[in-house]
Formats: sequence, C-alpha cells, structure tokens
Amino acid sequence: MESYVFCLSILKSVLIVDDHGIIRDGLVRLLTSKFPNAVFGEAENAADALQRLDERAWQLVLLDVDMHGSNGLDLLGHLKSKLSASAKVIVLTANADVDTAARALTAGAHGFATKSGGFHDFTNGINQVLAGKRYLSPDISQDMVFALLQKSCGKQSQPLSDREFEVLKHIANGKSIKEIAGDLDLSVKTVSTYRMRMFAKLSFNTTADVVRYAIRKNLVSA
Repeated sequence: MESYVFCLSILKSVLIVDDHGIIRDGLVRLLTSKFPNAVFGEAENAADALQRLDERAWQLVLLDVDMHGSNGLDLLGHLKSKLSASAKVIVLTANADVDTAARALTAGAHGFATKSGGFHDFTNGINQVLAGKRYLSPDISQDMVFALLQKSCGKQSQPLSDREFEVLKHIANGKSIKEIAGDLDLSVKTVSTYRMRMFAKLSFNTTADVVRYAIRKNLVSA
C-alpha cells in the first residue's frame, strides 16, 4: 500500500491518445479523482500525439491501439523514440487479444489494458507500471499464460508479421482489399501479398476462416 501511495504522489503528467473524444474525456475525469496533481493532455491521432510530445515531458502515455487511420503499434515505436527513458506507455484497447498484447509489449509498452476492465484494476495497473513493473489487465493475463504454454509445447502457428496481422483484422471487419490498401496507404498488390501470406501461415481457405479466427481471438465482436 505504501508504494502505491508514493506512486500516486509522483504522477505529474498523462497524455491520452485516443480517437474518441468521449473516451478521452471520461479517462480525464476518472483519473483526476485518483491522480489530482497530474496534468492531462489529449491527442486524437498520430500526428496530434507526436505534436503534443514537443509540449511537455510526459510521464505516462495511454495509447489506443485501434485508432481510425492510425496503427497504434506503429505509433508506439515513434513515441518510444521521442519520450524520455523514464516515461511509461500503457496500451489501451477494446480488444482482449493475446496477439495484440504480445505485440504491444514487444514493441515497448509497459502495460496492456482493455477498455472492458474495471477502473480499480486499471488504476492499480498504472501504479504497477509507475513502480517499474509490467501490467496486463486480468481479462488478458490468463490467456497470455495459456498462449505461452502452447508455444512452449510447440503448438503455436507460424507468427504473423505486424502487417499481416493488421490485414487480418481489416478483413475480419468486412473490408475489401482495395479499402484496406487505402486505410494502410499500401498498394492493392502489397495488401494481396500480405493476405496470401496470412492465409498460408494460418491454413485459411476462405474469408469465413478469417472471421471465425478473429472472433475466437476477440479481435472482433461475434
């Protein structure tokens, strides 16, 4: 308990990066009640977030991974290169997905929290991260352990690249190859190549296979 009180007292600045204004506003209101001395900043996209980095040495960044027109994991790399070494980043997402959590932590995030989790767990997670620990929200931590056990037993499929994984999520959400190319600023041919590789790695034959996989992995809602 004493270490948490200490962490509460040292949190001075938080940058919230999310493309939904109601989420940003809600987080500011809720977190202000727990961290009354903190200054809060907001950004709705990647360009806005990078601009806000020049305004202040942010101590904590809460980053949505599924922003419209932005890949949160790509942005995470840019943020890490500009933030101070002591700054912390917690990825915040609506999808309780082990693959995304693993990619976020590998890319340098200090924590991974789902928007469906409780506020008490989330603030405890912030305190853990500020204390130098890693944080996974309870609804993803057990799945992460199970996935690691599968991998250790040799049951893990060949891993997808970040782009292949991104294309998979777009396809599962009903987007065409042309639409995905526009969203990711890639050529149709390049997206088709990623799709082909993703199908081969996961032994998919149809788009229905993609959708079923995405639902099972909590990448999209059933």
